[in-house]
Amino acid sequence: MEIVVSSFSTKLDAKKFAKIAVEKKLASCASFYKVGSFYFWNSKFFDESEWVVEFKTKNSTNLFKFLEKNHPYSCPMIYVIKPVKVAKKYSNWLEGKNGGK
Repeated sequence: MEIVVSSFSTKLDAKKFAKIAVEKKLASCASFYKVGSFYFWNSKFFDESEWVVEFKTKNSTNLFKFLEKNHPYSCPMIYVIKPVKVAKKYSNWLEGKNGGK
């Protein structure tokens, strides 16, 4: 299991990319939530809300490429987390070994 994480400026974009990733089978599921962000961009300080999406997948390669190519940000945050331990039932579901919930 791998988790690809990225952020989006709107809930609409977060949901759109989450849905596309799952429908295209680039991710088994995607969770999204609102966060507060501080950052500098072009020498200007920002205090804004963003939407983070956690895409759960068996293999992050194609999803990562898709996000790099299609993300609305010019410099998107995209990174991969590889968990040390995953619940067996969840891992089986992610791998398509059972029907889910």
